[in-house]
Amino acid sequence: MQLTSISSTKIKIEIAYEGTLAVDLPNGLKAGESLELQGKSVFKIKDNKLIMIEDYS
Repeated sequence: MQLTSISSTKIKIEIAYEGTLAVDLPNGLKAGESLELQGKSVFKIKDNKLIMIEDYS
């Protein structure tokens, strides 16, 4: 994960995920194959409380 920006009301984090599949998936990926995903998460804060989480991949 890499923190890409932060303010008093919003935090953005970029995520790079890599894993090895334990089981076959319906889309044709097989157990033992590698999977790599890129995404980001955005957290919004109001009155010192977390009010929203957005995930993009």
